[in-house]
Amino acid sequence: MTRVLGTIFVVLMAACIGWTQQASSDNPAAAKEDIEKLFTTLHLREMMQNLMTTSMQQSKQIARDTIKKKQPELTEEQLKRMDALMDNFVKTLDLSGILDDVIPVYQRHLTKQDVSAMLAFYDSPTGRKILREQPA
Repeated sequence: MTRVLGTIFVVLMAACIGWTQQASSDNPAAAKEDIEKLFTTLHLREMMQNLMTTSMQQSKQIARDTIKKKQPELTEEQLKRMDALMDNFVKTLDLSGILDDVIPVYQRHLTKQDVSAMLAFYDSPTGRKILREQPA
C-alpha cells in the first residue's frame, strides 16, 4: 500500500514540473479553484483511479503468489476471500480526499501565473497530446 501511495505522490509531482518558485506578494499564490482546474485539466482523478486499479491488481497477484508458496494448502475460496478483503480496503480509500489534501501543497509552491501557464500549455495541441499519450 505504501508503494501505491508513493506512486500516486510521484505522479502528482511529475505532473507539475518546474514549480520551485515560491509565491510572493507580486505574484499571488494560486487559488484553490485554480488548482482544482489544473487537476481537472490533467485528469488527475482519473489517472489516480487507473493507477490504483492497476496497482491493486498487481498487489493481489503478488499476495496470492506469496501466500500460495507459504501455505499451499489454501483453497481457491480462501484466496478469493483475501481478494475481497483487499477490494473492500480499496473501496474505503478516498482518492478525491487525497487530492483535496494536496491542494495546499500546490498552493504553497505554485503561483496563479504558474498555474495559468500550465493550463495554457495543457490546453494547447502539444499539451493535449502529452496528456493523451502519457498513459501509454
